[in-house]
Amino acid sequence: MKSKTLKYLGYSCRIAENGKLGVSPWSTCPEPTRQWFADNRDRITGELKGRPVKLGTRMTKVIERSIPKKLMSLVPKATCGCKDYAKKMDSWGLSGCLAREEEIVDHLVEQSNTMGAVVRAVPAAIRRKAAKRMFDIAARLR
Repeated sequence: MKSKTLKYLGYSCRIAENGKLGVSPWSTCPEPTRQWFADNRDRITGELKGRPVKLGTRMTKVIERSIPKKLMSLVPKATCGCKDYAKKMDSWGLSGCLAREEEIVDHLVEQSNTMGAVVRAVPAAIRRKAAKRMFDIAARLR
């Protein structure tokens, strides 16, 4: 069976013969990037083994934990399209979502407009920063 290789941050990832994650070229990998690979080892290994990361499902959980229930209750669930977008993100997998990060953050900022006048009064730049932070938490980039 041929090993599967994924590209992340300009590096090739594969499962080595000893079962550990192999990253190449490791010798030129700066410390913050090495730490990112260490923090995301399980997810990358899962993708290599054919178990895609369901980032849409994770994003839903992060949003539910981050936004007060009172504000969440203002979102019209029947027409918001959140579940459909989460399914789309799940189908993209981790690498697809990382490639579409700006699109996803834009979508989250747009969806925040449905939460009423209180949320719309918050400047878009702050809502964008919050959406980016939630994306990073879901992807465990920070």
